[in-house]
This record gives sequence, structure tokens and C-alpha cells, in this order.
Amino acid sequence: MKTSFLLFASSLLWISCGPNKIRNTNIDTVSSYVQALEDMDYDAMDSLLHADFYMVGPSVGDTVYKDQLLANWKANTGKTIESIRFRHQQISGVAIPSQVKYGDWISEWSLAQIEFKNFDGPPVTLLMSVSYLVVGNQIAKGIMIYDEGDMYNQLGYIFADPVDVARAKEAQLELEENTKDVLEEK
Repeated sequence: MKTSFLLFASSLLWISCGPNKIRNTNIDTVSSYVQALEDMDYDAMDSLLHADFYMVGPSVGDTVYKDQLLANWKANTGKTIESIRFRHQQISGVAIPSQVKYGDWISEWSLAQIEFKNFDGPPVTLLMSVSYLVVGNQIAKGIMIYDEGDMYNQLGYIFADPVDVARAKEAQLELEENTKDVLEEK
């Protein structure tokens, strides 16, 4: 009886520890990926992304696949981004079985600081939330959320109501038409 109880207790302990070990491994996978982003280590990024990887967000229709994502990072870090650092980062995970893929959803919340090349202002600071589906120690899917408007506002872009833009163009054309004769006389 003691032997049966010990076998039962040790198997129960083994089963109960299993998901946490998987989850911790997958949290490490996401942590390694985030570090690869900061280091601009494209080979590490490539190795941590599943062949069928895709990321959605932050806007509707913003879906990129692995090859596109890697090409975008190489192009952007070469031309526009000096550095990216994730501050106040929190990564946590939860195992959620699904009918399509089994894996762990690992979420990262952070304050990202992005230094842009040829931009005289301070680094752009964004609150970001990214959830990754990790399957077999690789990231299979990602969902990214951040405020694009806030980023462009920090970069100095000015937002205008499209109706106001159309009115401004009409006013500019009217001004040019009205001043045409005056300018031609001089």
C-alpha cells in the first residue's frame, strides 16, 4: 500500500509540475525573442520563429508572416530605427488548449523606447502588449497592440480631419486663383 501511495503521489507531483515547466520554457523562448529584437539579432529571431509564424496588429489588416517580418526588421533597423529597448517588461504565460494548435500563450507587456535615425527628438515611448503562441519552443503566432497614433504624434506628425484638409486645399486653390492676376501684374 505504501508503495502504491508513493507511486501515486510522485506521478501526481510529476503531472502537476509538467505544465509549469513547459510554460517556463516557453516564457524563456519569448524572453529570448525579445532580447533578439533588442540586439537586432536576425539569426536568433529566425530560429525562434516557427516556419508558419504570423503576427497580427496593431491595426486591422496589419498581418505579416515570418519572411516579411524579418525583412521589415532588417530594412527598418538599417534605415529608420537606431535602437529599441523594452522597459518595465512583464512576461507571463498560460496554457490554453485549442482545437487548432496546442501551446502556451505567453504575453508581454512593456514600455518600448525606440530611437529613430534622423529624428532630433527624444526616443518614442510606447505602451505595448504582445501575445505569442509558443509551440514546440518556437513562436507560431503573435498579436501586437499599441497606439500607432501616439507613436506618430511623438514623431511630430499632425493629424487633421480629412474634411478640413479638403477645405484647406479648396481655400489654397481659391487663394491662388484670386492672387494670380495680382502676381502677374508685378
